[in-house]
Amino acid sequence: MAFQCLTCPQNFHDRRALKTHQRNCKGYQDIQDVTFQQKHAREEEVAEEVETRSRKRAQVLVEPEELTAEQFDDFLPGSATPLSYIPSKQHLLPTQPGPESVPPIPPPPEPEPELVPAPELIFETKPNEFGLFRQYKRHLTHNPEPENSLDKVCDSAAFPKVDPAPPQDAASMEPWYALFTNAVAAIMMCWQYMKFATKSTSEIDHLAHSLGDSMRDGFSIKDFTKFNTARENKRIDSYIADSLSPFNEGEGWHQSAVKIRLPADKVKTPEDQAPEFEVKGVWHRNIADIIKTVYSDPTTFSTLYTTPFQQFWKPFKNSKPERIHSEIYCSHSMLEADEEIQKLPCEPDDKLERIVAPLMLWSDATHLANFGMVSLWPFYLFFGSQSKYTHAKPTAYACHHLAYIPSLPDIIQDFYHSFFGKSATAETLTHCKHELIHAIWILLLDNNFMEAYTHRIVIRCGNGIMCYVFPRFFTYSTDYPKKVILASIKYLAKCPCPQCLVEKKKVVHMGMKSDMKTRCKDHKDDVQRQQNFGVPLKADRLKTVLGERSLVLTRNAFSTKLVHFGFNFHLMFVVNLLHEVELGVWKATFTHLMQVLQAAADDAIQKLNQRYRAVLTFGRSTIRHFHRNALAMWKLAAQDFEDLLQCAMPVFEGLLPARHDTIVANLLFDLTT
Repeated sequence: MAFQCLTCPQNFHDRRALKTHQRNCKGYQDIQDVTFQQKHAREEEVAEEVETRSRKRAQVLVEPEELTAEQFDDFLPGSATPLSYIPSKQHLLPTQPGPESVPPIPPPPEPEPELVPAPELIFETKPNEFGLFRQYKRHLTHNPEPENSLDKVCDSAAFPKVDPAPPQDAASMEPWYALFTNAVAAIMMCWQYMKFATKSTSEIDHLAHSLGDSMRDGFSIKDFTKFNTARENKRIDSYIADSLSPFNEGEGWHQSAVKIRLPADKVKTPEDQAPEFEVKGVWHRNIADIIKTVYSDPTTFSTLYTTPFQQFWKPFKNSKPERIHSEIYCSHSMLEADEEIQKLPCEPDDKLERIVAPLMLWSDATHLANFGMVSLWPFYLFFGSQSKYTHAKPTAYACHHLAYIPSLPDIIQDFYHSFFGKSATAETLTHCKHELIHAIWILLLDNNFMEAYTHRIVIRCGNGIMCYVFPRFFTYSTDYPKKVILASIKYLAKCPCPQCLVEKKKVVHMGMKSDMKTRCKDHKDDVQRQQNFGVPLKADRLKTVLGERSLVLTRNAFSTKLVHFGFNFHLMFVVNLLHEVELGVWKATFTHLMQVLQAAADDAIQKLNQRYRAVLTFGRSTIRHFHRNALAMWKLAAQDFEDLLQCAMPVFEGLLPARHDTIVANLLFDLTT
């Protein structure tokens, strides 16, 4: 069923997407304004008419008159019709000039009876020993709780367990000699390369024993006549070359290329006629294939929460339940997504359960070497239906590598100069970097994924039950420079936040009630009309049109693919604790505290270093041993800054005068908690 806007020829898949569009559709808003004005005018006319009628009725007054005879006082007529022999008790007063008769006021129309919705069906569990209970809006079909244990949500050397092997695909179910042509070739080549180059009598005996053990497993005497050492060596070389590459086609990896359009100042060329620059070496996987693998694997599926719920805490019998927010699968967004897919139109044979596959994206560029410029920018994919504790367990294989993003090659300047006769400006290269990232996301959001997003994926889940799986994006976490590119906004411009329109000069109001009101009122929407601008990168009109919202001239991939579903990609970007807190706020605060200590006392820095060195290690890589000079911050990773913060309160205690020491202690407490 399609929903169409009243003022523009755009169709939407559901009512939610239509409402999102109508909030930003100028034509629809104009119709709403005209309708409101007409309604207001009609209400004024009705009120004026009622007032006129009331004034006319007030002109006809009734005045009682005393009876002239006492015998008439006891007469009580049983009818309202006056009798001819009884004098009238009433008479009309003179009226002002006006119409001879006033029509009676019509009775107000009876309101239509309101449709009382059926009571919502809620399934509630019994509180556990901690007072926690859950509420489900539909029957629970899969519950991973009974299979959970401590070793399934965390890693420790003290746990006696055997880690399950990673999921295996069908290609791994091959005979033991699959590398070679046959069993005879496998035995001969193994004997050739094992142990010593010079074969002894014991080696010959080993060969004979190997042949005897293989007589019943793929061994054929005829294969000796077909044996060729050179051929088998080539098979070994080919296998080594393929296995050393992490991008194995057996794991679903594909290598593709994307094309971006190159703009130029003062060159009036339609976009479809602009030169295209091809960027090769994009290694990626299919999102739909990853979803199928995760939900069909029995081991992984046993950790998935496929039915969302609300979780409450009621410590005492008479206490009021409090809502608990801890995971994606018990969040309000997950409940809304589940309600959305349950309301989608049903097909005649639609009898399977519908579940949401909540997708959580991460990306973080990294430097691979101490020397040189070798770097890597991977995209990661997690599933929100898994617990955050499972995500943090390396042996759970909960992190799925989605793509590896190449940087903009240096030859782009040569290519640009060959077309336009000049070098690309810094603004042009920045624009090309934005275009490259979104071109790669267009590649990832391919037809297979969009078909799954629109209709579903039919999967036989790990419990053997067929289900309809609907992928939905929930979060995207990355550092601020990459978040700026993905949100299609300018870096630290007038409105630096990817989610709202709070101006940079008002960031200091963070935490106040007025700031929260501004964030809720002036949040960024994915306005489709902002995709239709087409002016030079440095044009004054561009600054006027896009500057108010700090937008850039890049078609956002998420907007291009998902705007018709009512998806607002701005709300997808969440806080990244690693970059924004540990490597951001805390690193800057730590540096400032060093300057305060340096100004307060000459030996305060030395005492702080001494205290950090005295801190003992804790746990398994929880608190590591600090460097001899922790304050120098030489080549520290985010985990090192986290350790510095966790141990900061006792280390800083007493190094400053009492008045300043209290302020620093409160600041460190807030940062730690």
